[in-house]
Amino acid sequence: MGRYGEGKGWKTPIVIISALIVFWSYDIDIIRDMLNALGQPKDISRGGQLLTALLIAGGSDGVFRIFTKLNIRNPAERKEKAALVRAEEKKKKEDEAIESQGDSGQ
Repeated sequence: MGRYGEGKGWKTPIVIISALIVFWSYDIDIIRDMLNALGQPKDISRGGQLLTALLIAGGSDGVFRIFTKLNIRNPAERKEKAALVRAEEKKKKEDEAIESQGDSGQ
């Protein structure tokens, strides 16, 4: 039974329909919330809920691409921040190793 729908393209439509049912039941509209946060107040709409369902069906990569296009999240800035955090962690580990060597020598 688990492989019945495999390769037939059912996964995405099922996810979108399921998401729409949940969003309509609980009045969830991420598009409206995002516009409100950006200072463009909007009421809940079926179109916004449909876009929300499509974003959810697209997964985190789809959401990230939308945020990149809207200049909410910058991939280059994200990489720079990640590199900085890694460098700080490496420096901290090196400092701890030096301290532990100094403590063992006393």
